[in-house]
Amino acid sequence: MLSHRVHEPALSAAAWNRAVDVDAEGQDDGTAAEAVYAAINHMLDQVNAFLGHLEERNDHSLAASKSA
Repeated sequence: MLSHRVHEPALSAAAWNRAVDVDAEGQDDGTAAEAVYAAINHMLDQVNAFLGHLEERNDHSLAASKSA
């Protein structure tokens, strides 16, 4: 059986909050935006990995049902 392991975010909650706060205050020097994009990209990578595992699991279940 395949297991899905969730990885820790690349950006800590404190860093995420700081990035959002700095961006909201209009004092963004580009670092906050980069941090937000990095966090979003990491989350999308997690979603893609999960979907890949789900697809593998589905393929395995389908193959098992055909051979039974």
